[in-house]
Amino acid sequence: MSVRSSLLPAGVTLTGSIEGTGDLVVAGVVEGPIELDGDLVIEEGGAVAGDVRVASLVVRGRLTGDASAKTSVRVEPSAAVVGDVSAPRVQIVEGARVRGRVTMTGEPLVPQAVRRRRRGPERVEPVVAAVVAAPSAPPAEPAAAKPRRRRRRGARKPPPPTIPAVQRQKARRKDRAPLEPVS
Repeated sequence: MSVRSSLLPAGVTLTGSIEGTGDLVVAGVVEGPIELDGDLVIEEGGAVAGDVRVASLVVRGRLTGDASAKTSVRVEPSAAVVGDVSAPRVQIVEGARVRGRVTMTGEPLVPQAVRRRRRGPERVEPVVAAVVAAPSAPPAEPAAAKPRRRRRRGARKPPPPTIPAVQRQKARRKDRAPLEPVS
């Protein structure tokens, strides 16, 4: 038996929490938290005001609240999200508006070479090379290396920064007469 999607049509406002299994498509307005084991799609013109915890989330309308998904979150160009978003994969399409923190909770991508090193040393097969006599040619001379410039100790350090206001204060203090003790 397959689970079908449920639809909250446009023009309908639901106040309260939604919990359950299966998928939900919201074209109307939901005021309250949503917790599903399935997918949630907020259609263009639809709105959800509350925290959302689902398997995957696609936002084309408006979401006000924190969103957490087990697999992925996709925010379409017509969407507006106000709240924190977290999922292993988060895709925010150009033109979408998101105000909040975005956290990707998935395992970071690791280059193939690094993965091999983590597993342990690779088995290296010995390479056997045969030397073939070639007609003798004069050896090529190495390219001339550029001379390296050496840095001398204490050579040309930049002057310490000067702050004009501080310099003026020092100058004024030198010009002032010492204070006389008050009797």
